[in-house]
Amino acid sequence: MLDKNFKQVSLDISFRPRDGRFEVASAITKADPEFIPDISAVWSGASSYKLVSDFLGILKAKKNVDPDDEEVISHNLDRLFDIQKYPFTALEISSDVDEEAVSEVFVRINSAGAKLKQSDFILTLLSVFWPEGRRALDDFSLSSKRPPASGDPPSAYNHFTRPDPDALLRVGVAVGFHRARLKTVYQILRGKNPETGSFLVNAGTSRSVVCAMPKQRS
Repeated sequence: MLDKNFKQVSLDISFRPRDGRFEVASAITKADPEFIPDISAVWSGASSYKLVSDFLGILKAKKNVDPDDEEVISHNLDRLFDIQKYPFTALEISSDVDEEAVSEVFVRINSAGAKLKQSDFILTLLSVFWPEGRRALDDFSLSSKRPPASGDPPSAYNHFTRPDPDALLRVGVAVGFHRARLKTVYQILRGKNPETGSFLVNAGTSRSVVCAMPKQRS
């Protein structure tokens, strides 16, 4: 995954069965016998019975575990193991729903955790329909935050502003399509010409995005 500075990092999640607690893996969780250092190991192919037995065996070799704690640990490990059976709900939206309503649904559904904006929805669509465009925004944003090394060519680095991809998206929409509202991007990604309102035959591809761009006005 990428961190906030767009650096590639590997993220492991640790789990403590005693109280069902998840934590980002660290030197502390890896050294603590009460933690499973990386929960991905849980789904490596072993049965839940072996998972519980192995964990309790290691834990009991390090400390005393009373029967009540053993029951709680076994129960929480079973719940962790069964995450792979968790049912996901799919929400289907009619094709005739307005684009702005679709983006509002996206933001509302995902707002239970981190607060999302309409730009998050558009950037997600860019990743699907025009990955090279999304990559260009990310690369420019990253370049604006990193001072160039000695001898490097000029870059986007600026002492006064370090724009995020969503800010660059808004500028791109304003300059490229002469529109102020982000819902225009959603229409363009579907192959809709913002000038005529008609859809291209190859809608939904990066090629249709280029074809749908209006002529520059003098």
